[in-house]
Amino acid sequence: MASTASSPNVEAGDTMTKDDLTRRVVWSYCNSALWQEEIEAATNAVSQSPHTKIVVMPNHNLNLDGEMGGFLFSAHPQDSASVLPVGKRMCAGVSMYECILREEQQPFNAQVLHVVNNLPRYRAALREYVQTLRDSEVQPASFECIPVRDRSTVDVDTETELDINVLQPREQHVWRSELPDKVGLYHAYSACGGAAVREHKLYIVVSGCLTHAAEELHNLWQDTKHSITCAEFVQSEELQWLRMATQRNHNRIAADLASIFDLDVPTTLDLDDPTGERRMLYPTTSTLHNDLVHCEHTDRVKLTDCACLPENSTNGILFEMYSAEGFWLYHGPRDFSNCNSYGSEFACTGPDSAFPTKTCRFNERFKASMRADVVHIPRSSSDDTLRPAGVTDDTNQFLYPSESFMRVLQRLGFNRNDGITHLMPLVCYVADE
Repeated sequence: MASTASSPNVEAGDTMTKDDLTRRVVWSYCNSALWQEEIEAATNAVSQSPHTKIVVMPNHNLNLDGEMGGFLFSAHPQDSASVLPVGKRMCAGVSMYECILREEQQPFNAQVLHVVNNLPRYRAALREYVQTLRDSEVQPASFECIPVRDRSTVDVDTETELDINVLQPREQHVWRSELPDKVGLYHAYSACGGAAVREHKLYIVVSGCLTHAAEELHNLWQDTKHSITCAEFVQSEELQWLRMATQRNHNRIAADLASIFDLDVPTTLDLDDPTGERRMLYPTTSTLHNDLVHCEHTDRVKLTDCACLPENSTNGILFEMYSAEGFWLYHGPRDFSNCNSYGSEFACTGPDSAFPTKTCRFNERFKASMRADVVHIPRSSSDDTLRPAGVTDDTNQFLYPSESFMRVLQRLGFNRNDGITHLMPLVCYVADE
């Protein structure tokens, strides 16, 4: 959401005073003071329609492009799509894949010990894989890949007997796996499922988006936003495909890592792939950083940035920290029926319920040196972290969840008694810091 002002787009006879705009910007979850640019960006976001609302999350920030992040935006389904603050990283998210041991659990996970004892080999394998993704000559995922379903030759009476590829056709083109923002092996001591002891576990984590396809969606929104409604944009085939393709991209990368790292995990075929040969892993849990949905029980179109909707998040919510810290998995209420070892849906705190999913890296122009919840992290590579060539050794400032931040999360539906699993990096690649 850009911090520059935009002209109001309201119906004739509608008037919105400064107080009206202020009432539709919820500041109660901010947890820290906002820069004037953030206030202007939030106010501008709700200035185009009296039916819009924005909830500023405790991880609010101004990114490197000067755009505001960390919020939940909602609008009426019949509002013009132009009111939506659609960004260029739609459907970005993080997926976690638990590598379950087949033998009896030991105090230390045997797979983790093997990785630790062979770190140079694992780093070299990950570096080679990342370079393979960079050098791939296969086209990136784009809307040209969306499958076309031709029902003109389908006999309704015999439809159930047809080949599944007729009714659920594969994509039109093969596309390459997108280089993620973060990817690697992580480990944690996790107490889940009501167990009396903590288990040492190994995880594959993939974070990022389909950059080319997400920018295509942003361009599509720019071209059509004044002629369609929010509901029509949310229901568009392009958005639905992008959400599923982003998840499949993560699943493919996780399967690739499991193969090159010789991890004994079950994989499955990607049935949407034209070749019918690509394999992927199913995630233990996934969390979207940027999402756009039509919430039926409130009849609102909701867009999140660095936040997710608790009602759409099962088996815990992943919170992406800076590279040295890894990921935090916030557990939901214990679930004894659906086999969700990290809990069920979080408590919904109202029609504007949302939950932050990512820390923020503070913009160089808006330093936060005097805040107690800020940590200074050097960008120099450690032994377990691979970075793109040319990365400098500058020090960056990141938000660290403080006690006051945790109290805000409790108000947003998290119960501390449910616990947090800290996913610590073993060997990983980081491109977004």
